Amino acid sequence: MRKRFGPTDGPPSRRQRQMLSRALAQGTLSQPEPSEEELDVGRVEFSDEELMPSTSHMPSESVLEFRASEIPSAARATKVSDLGYVCPAGQMRTQLSNELAGSSITAEISIPQADFHDSLFAMEISSTNEDFSVCEIERDFSQVNYDNLSKEHQVLVTQAEDDVIFTTCLEDEPSDCNEPVPISDQPLYENATITQKEALYSVLSLVQSVNLSGADVDKLLQLIDLLIPQPNTFVKTSHLFFRHLGKSDFLFELIHYCSVCWKIRESMTDLCDFCVSRPNRKVDYFVSLPLEPQIRKLLSRPGVLESLQYKAKRPRNNSNYEDVYDGSVYKSAERSFRFGNVTISLMWYTDGLSLYECSAYSLWPFFFVVNELPPQERFKRENIIMAGLWGCQDKPHPNFFLQKTCSELSKLKDGITVTTEDIANPITVDVVVVCGTCDAPAKADFLNIKSHSGYFSCSRCLIKGEKSEETSNVMVFPHDSVLVLRTEANYQTHLNDAMNNDKREASYGVKGPTIISHMVTTPVIFSTAIDAMHCVYLGILRQILILLFNSKYSKELFSMYAQLDLVNERIAQIQIPHFVQRTLLPVDKLPFWKASLCRNFFFYILLALFKGIMKPEQYRNLKDLIIGVSLLNSVSVSENDLALASEYLDRFSKNFQKLYGKRHMSSNLHSLRHLSEATRQLGPLWVTSCFPFEDLNGKLANLAHGTRHAGLQISKNLSIFSELNCRISELKDGPAKNFCESMTQKSKRLNLCAIKDKPMFVIGTRDELITSKEILDNRLNVVYEKNFSRYFTFSRLYFQQMVYVSSSYHKGSRVSSYVKYGDVGSASYGEIMTFVEVFTPYKSNPDVLALVRQLEVTPFHENLRHMLKVVRYSEPKLMLADELKCVCFKVVVNEDTYISIPLNPHELE
Repeated sequence: MRKRFGPTDGPPSRRQRQMLSRALAQGTLSQPEPSEEELDVGRVEFSDEELMPSTSHMPSESVLEFRASEIPSAARATKVSDLGYVCPAGQMRTQLSNELAGSSITAEISIPQADFHDSLFAMEISSTNEDFSVCEIERDFSQVNYDNLSKEHQVLVTQAEDDVIFTTCLEDEPSDCNEPVPISDQPLYENATITQKEALYSVLSLVQSVNLSGADVDKLLQLIDLLIPQPNTFVKTSHLFFRHLGKSDFLFELIHYCSVCWKIRESMTDLCDFCVSRPNRKVDYFVSLPLEPQIRKLLSRPGVLESLQYKAKRPRNNSNYEDVYDGSVYKSAERSFRFGNVTISLMWYTDGLSLYECSAYSLWPFFFVVNELPPQERFKRENIIMAGLWGCQDKPHPNFFLQKTCSELSKLKDGITVTTEDIANPITVDVVVVCGTCDAPAKADFLNIKSHSGYFSCSRCLIKGEKSEETSNVMVFPHDSVLVLRTEANYQTHLNDAMNNDKREASYGVKGPTIISHMVTTPVIFSTAIDAMHCVYLGILRQILILLFNSKYSKELFSMYAQLDLVNERIAQIQIPHFVQRTLLPVDKLPFWKASLCRNFFFYILLALFKGIMKPEQYRNLKDLIIGVSLLNSVSVSENDLALASEYLDRFSKNFQKLYGKRHMSSNLHSLRHLSEATRQLGPLWVTSCFPFEDLNGKLANLAHGTRHAGLQISKNLSIFSELNCRISELKDGPAKNFCESMTQKSKRLNLCAIKDKPMFVIGTRDELITSKEILDNRLNVVYEKNFSRYFTFSRLYFQQMVYVSSSYHKGSRVSSYVKYGDVGSASYGEIMTFVEVFTPYKSNPDVLALVRQLEVTPFHENLRHMLKVVRYSEPKLMLADELKCVCFKVVVNEDTYISIPLNPHELE
C-alpha cells in the first residue's frame, strides 16, 4: 500500500520535544480537534476492567497509548503502569467499537487521516471521562528528558522507543501548527534596518551553507534573540522558523517493499509472508516524487519560457557539436516532437551517496535536468526535477524503483497544459527523456548489464575482456584494432537470449531488460553517456599517476618513482589562477585529489610538468591522451576534431599496452575508444559530465541531518532546497541580500566597487601611485594626446564573472595576470601590469584600461590548441578592459613559461 504524506508531515522540532516532556510529566497533553475534512472519526468504548486503568490510581488527567492504525484488542494490550497501556500490535481501526463494545466509558477520538501510519498516539482522559483528545508524541524518544518525567511516565516512554513517530501538536500550539505563517516586511524591531523576511532568509542561507542540524538552528535562534533588542518579531524556535518559510509544494510517496522479494508492503511492520524462512527479511521504503507538479512550477516562473528558447537563439557553427542538441541522439528524438507544442527534453542522472562514514547506508537520488535551458541555468537547484530517493544499505532495484516515474513520463509525453505569467493563453508542453549520464557502476545497475569487472561489460561494444594468471586474475580489456559495436538489433537479440535461457544467464553482458529503455526515446545503449569525470580524470589520470609514482611499481621500466621529489617540487612552484578553487597537492597525496583538481592538472599542467623528466615514448603517449580528450571537451567540436580525437585515443590505447602491459588495460582505458562516437551522439564531453550533478548531490546530502530516514528528511526539505535562490533574488538590494548570496555561492564575497556605466567592478580600492607610473604616463600621453584630467590605478578587476589580477598585486600566491584578449579571429596574449581609470574633459564617464605586457607565443602542439609556450615578452601597451576574454593558467618549468586557455567556459569553477 502506498501512503501519501503532505508537505506538513515531519519530525517534531526540539521545542516540541521539550514541551512534550513537560506535558508528559504534568499529565496535561491536549490538542484542539482538527476540522472534519482532515479527520477520520471513530468511537472507542472501554468495558474490560483489565483494559481500563484503575480509577483509584488515576490522577485527574492520565495518558493512555495505542497504535492509531492497529487498534488494540484486550488480549494483546500490555499494561506498563497504572497510568496507561501500550499496545504493540492489533486490529484495524474499523474493529474498534466491535471489539471493545459495552463499556461504561464512551469517547470520540479524532485522528488526522494522514497520520494513520505505524505511529504512537497519546490519549488524554479527563477525570469526568467526557473529554477525549489525541496528540501524537515523540518521534525520537532518545531525545526525551527522562529527568523531568515521573517514574511511571519513564516506563511509558521507554516502551515506545522503537516506534516510528511523526508530527506533534501540543496544547499551546494550535492544530494548524504546521501551516505556514506569513513573513512580514516590517522591521525586525523598532528602528531596525533589517526586516523579518531579510533576517529569516539570512539565517536560512547560513543554515544551508554550513549544514546546521535542527538542534543547532535552535541554538542559533536563541543566540540571535539574546543579541537583538526586545520586543522583536524574530522567531524563537526552529519549528516556527520553518513555518515562516512556508509550506513545501513537494508531495511525495513512501513506497514500502520487502527487502528480499521486492513485493509492495503496507507499512514498516508488514513483513512479507512469502519470505518467512529468510532471517534477514525486513521492510524498507523509498521516496517517489511526482514530476508534473515540479514541471508546472518550473515553467510558471517568470523568464523560464524565454530561457527555453536558448537552443534556437544561441550563436553556433552549424556544422559543429556544441551542445546536446547537435548530437545524433537529440536529433533523432527531435523528429518525433509535435509541431506547435513546446517540447522540453530531459537528461537523467543517478549516483550513490555515502552519508555516514561508519555505515553501509547510501542514498541514491534520481533526477532530471532540462536540456533546453542554457548551460549556466541548466544545473541550478531551482531547475532540477527530482524523481525519487532510494535510501538503504542495499543498491536500488532500478526496474522497481523507477516504475512510477516511467508511468508518469509516458503520460507527460502526450503533453500537459500550462498557464504562465509570460504568455496570456495556455500552452501545451510535451516532456520527453532523451539521454542520461552516470558513472560506470551505476550504469551497469540501471542498464542491467554486467559490471566493469565482468565479461562483455562494455555498454558500447562486444569486447569480451580477459581474466587470467597473466593479468593477475584481474579483468582487463586488451587493445583490439577491430571492435564489434553494439547495435539496436543485436542488443535486442542478446536481451531476448538472456530472458529465455533456463539459467537466466547474461547474454553478451546483457542481464535483462531495463526500465530506462522505456523512459528514453532513443536506444539506451546510445543515449547513455560515457562520463569523462569518472572515466578520464578520476579513472585514467589516477591510474597513470599510480603506475608512475607508487613504490609498488618502482622497479618497473615505466616507473618515475625516482623523480617523485622533483615533480612535487615543480608542483609546489605552480601558481594557479584565482578562479580555481582547489589548490594543487603533491603527487604522493593522490588519494586526496578531488575531481576538479584532477581535471585542471590533466589539461593545463601535466604536459608542462613532465617535460624533460619523462621518457620520450611515455611522454608522446601521454600527449596523445591529452590531445584526444581536449579536442572532445572543447566549446565547439568539428567532424575533423572527432576523427583526430579517435586517431589519437586509439594510438594511446595501443601504445599504453606496450608501455605498461596488458595487466593495466582497464575498462576506463577501453572506454576512451568510444569517446569520439559518444561525442557525435551526445555533444562535447562537458555536456554529459557528472561534475555539476556531483555538486547537486552534495547540496542534497546537506538536507539530511539525522541518522535515520535520510531520504524522508531530504524530501521534506526539497522545497527549501529548490526555492532558496529564487527567494533571495526577491530581496531588495542591501547587506542582507549580499550576505545571502555570499552564503549560497561557492566563491568568496568580493569587495566590489562599481564603475559608472560600465559592466565591470573594481575589487578593493583605487590608488594614485603605481610602480609603472612612468610607463603609464607615456602611454596615456600617446593615447589621449595629453588631453586627460586625472587617472586612478587599481590592481584587481571583476568582469564577466572572472577576476583579473595585475602583476602589481603581491598579496597571495595565485596568479591571474596572464590573459587572452582581443577578437576571436585575432586573439592576443599578455600579462596585466595594472588597471587604470582615466577621466577626460570631453566624457562624463571614465575609460577603463589595462596596461598589458604583450606576449609572443607559439603552440605547444598543432592539435593542442589551448596550450601555448611563451617565446618572449614585448613592450607594454594600453588596451580597453572590455577586450579581456579570460584568465590563463601559467606554468614555469626550467625558465620556460607555458600558458593554457580554459577549454570551455562551462567548466570554470
